[in-house]
Amino acid sequence: MSNPTKISYLAVASLVFGMVFYVPLVTGILAIVTGIFAIKAIKKYEGILLGKGMAISGVLLGLTHGVLWGLIMFAGLTYIVDVENTGVVIRDNVLVRTVGPGIHYKIPFYEHVKSYPTGAIHSLESEPHKVLFKTVKTRTVSSTLLWKICDLELMHNKFGSFDESYIKSRLAQMVKDKVRQYAGRSNNFLELRNSSFLIEKDLVQPFSELGACITSFKISQKNDPNLHAK
Repeated sequence: MSNPTKISYLAVASLVFGMVFYVPLVTGILAIVTGIFAIKAIKKYEGILLGKGMAISGVLLGLTHGVLWGLIMFAGLTYIVDVENTGVVIRDNVLVRTVGPGIHYKIPFYEHVKSYPTGAIHSLESEPHKVLFKTVKTRTVSSTLLWKICDLELMHNKFGSFDESYIKSRLAQMVKDKVRQYAGRSNNFLELRNSSFLIEKDLVQPFSELGACITSFKISQKNDPNLHAK
């Protein structure tokens, strides 16, 4: 009397593991391993064990699964920092290290990277606004300030990321307030413009508290022939 045929549990396991595409990489590996053992067992006990097709399907699905998750993990493992930028690696919302331009590695799904343009010079041009001199006269003035990131860790702790529009709005308000303050001490626009270096000096400290440095600053009067003069 011949032995009854049986289904290979390894073949079934291989097929099941191979079909589960949305769980960690280990299931793809298990699908391949169990499928290979199932095929060997079926060959050894030919006529008794069934499921060779399932085992082969499990191996193929597991291989596809493994390649897919391997690519996903590799993409999560590497990152690129552009030229003139510095990367900030964050773990549990804490800055753990900074890196320069190039390809780097991180712990997938655990470390996150934010980029800051530390090598760039940023322009901050204020909208024309009226200032009141101590002679009770008013003039419409504007200012142009160039700045860069000097303390990356401090800026990251203050802002959490490089949101340029928000950072500029914070810095622009400081500049506008300081220009109005000095206008109140001046008799006219000429005196105010001659005080540019003093305004710049006073802005150094509040800017540095946000991780920024001033590289140049000038004040202009609307419709002033020297609008673009230094």
